[in-house]
Amino acid sequence: RRPGPRRDLRESHHADKLPASLYKNLTSSNWQERYSGIADLLDLTIKQPADVRHCIVRVSDAFTPRLKDPNSKVNLYALQCLLRMLPHLETSLDQVLTPLTEQLIPNLASQRANIVTLTSQILDGFRVHVDNIQLVCEYCRIMKSQSNPPGETHHPR
Repeated sequence: RRPGPRRDLRESHHADKLPASLYKNLTSSNWQERYSGIADLLDLTIKQPADVRHCIVRVSDAFTPRLKDPNSKVNLYALQCLLRMLPHLETSLDQVLTPLTEQLIPNLASQRANIVTLTSQILDGFRVHVDNIQLVCEYCRIMKSQSNPPGETHHPR
């Protein structure tokens, strides 16, 4: 795939056509409200994908932490919904690839098989819905940061 034109990453809040309750629920301290916010986001992504894509950075800021939510029901549901949302978000995912992968990669080490399976399916879905060059660069960035933990310096012998 060829990369599309770069979009401004800063959306105007007044142009945000998504309900304020979506962001409130996604960031709530109540797990049931977070779960409800994820359901609302899935519904909006299917019914109004252009509106969600237009506000993808703001949506990602609220949604991405749910991919490692401390509540297992919310965590699992967020992964299930992200997998269903991928085809509707198209290339707007390129703008939020870093925060998504930073939340997803640790899930591959989960002891829960369903979390590992869903995470693997999402990462596979990125190959279809994200610019492949950007995806490879992101994976290389993650591998480099994992191989050189902060504070450690590589000294050639």
